[in-house]
Amino acid sequence: MYNLRRFGNMIQKCMADKSYSDEQLANEIQLDKAEVNNLYKGRLLLTLEQINQLTSFLNEDLDKLLEGDDDYYEQSYVHCMKPFKNKDNREFVLDIIDSYLDVHTAAFGE
Repeated sequence: MYNLRRFGNMIQKCMADKSYSDEQLANEIQLDKAEVNNLYKGRLLLTLEQINQLTSFLNEDLDKLLEGDDDYYEQSYVHCMKPFKNKDNREFVLDIIDSYLDVHTAAFGE
């Protein structure tokens, strides 16, 4: 899940850097507003076609999006968490939260 969070976080960074709106992204890769939000959080898987549309829209290399930006991730995604001595533990906690949210969504919808 960590890689999905970093991927979504990097998409959000690129969108902000280019001053693109969420609505532009939604229209470009056929998503609704909630799905764009889930994409940024690393909670949405894209089809290969959507990934191709995304990289074209952002004019970014897929490898760059997958690599992410450690500083941006730390500042924007996990800024509300206290520091962990081991970052793997933090990601483990985030994985548990994501799993809970998946179960909650499956049981009660969004």
